[in-house]
Amino acid sequence: MLDGHTAEDIYVEAKAAFARRIRLLRKAGHGDGSWPDRVVADAPRLYGADVEHSIRQPVIYLHIAALADVLAHANPEFALNDHPMEVLLANEAEYVRRVAEARLPVGTADDKLLRSLITAQFLAGARTAQEGRAAIRAGFDTHHRGYGVTAPPDARQLAALDDVLTTAYPATDGAHWGAVGEPLAAAWLAEVEADSGEEFIEAFLQHDALATGQRHQTLSTVVRTAQDQPGLSAGAHRAVAADPERLLPHAVQTVTTELSTDHARQWLSDLEHAVADRLPIRIATPTSTSGLPASSARPKPVPPTTGGTCRN
Repeated sequence: MLDGHTAEDIYVEAKAAFARRIRLLRKAGHGDGSWPDRVVADAPRLYGADVEHSIRQPVIYLHIAALADVLAHANPEFALNDHPMEVLLANEAEYVRRVAEARLPVGTADDKLLRSLITAQFLAGARTAQEGRAAIRAGFDTHHRGYGVTAPPDARQLAALDDVLTTAYPATDGAHWGAVGEPLAAAWLAEVEADSGEEFIEAFLQHDALATGQRHQTLSTVVRTAQDQPGLSAGAHRAVAADPERLLPHAVQTVTTELSTDHARQWLSDLEHAVADRLPIRIATPTSTSGLPASSARPKPVPPTTGGTCRN
């Protein structure tokens, strides 16, 4: 229970609120054919089927299930997803695609590229237009990393992509742009990192276009998100190990101020291992011709019979 509300109460109230909000958006002209009249609060329970039996579920989980049911009722294709978060991601991807198709040349909207750029937006942020351009360039290059040497992206193309993101997620605090909600952004970050072979975070952090503050924010975002998805830390560890002069001070400051003592100690220990893995020279134990360690193959020194120090 939360303030006298059961999980069932929270789910039902959230579903009604989401349905009401969507109806208001439709009336204001923000909807399209994917939001038919059947978007109502009594949408069938698909993702919230077991809510009444839930014990100690976080409120955010109940809200996600409620919104997923409303969206799946509005767009039956979303109901093909197994997890409610997948429904929210599919709806967000469709929204961004509509924005992109309205602002990019016909046939050029690339869902995977847009997802990578939204991830870059979430990671680095942008207080100014210049930082927005930097995040777009870093995200674009990182997305295409591994395809060999190509010509630099056209400035007009990057500007158009910047326009898509600023339109889809307008700023509310005077910054260059806003960002997708953190639960969705964190899920997208995990997808982008997995699809890149776990190299996106590592390459993005080291991109020269990013401002110092954007590197710091990226580290902060990864550290925070990795508390629920620990696998995301590995890319940050490798990036810091590859460029300690530029990234290590930010990493230490971020970890020590934003994590508990135990989590900070573990993060720094993992970073130490990442640094060790990058050492160009491994000090191997000498071996004798028998294949045994040389220390076990050679005779043991005979203690001196007179005073003095024996050096091996």
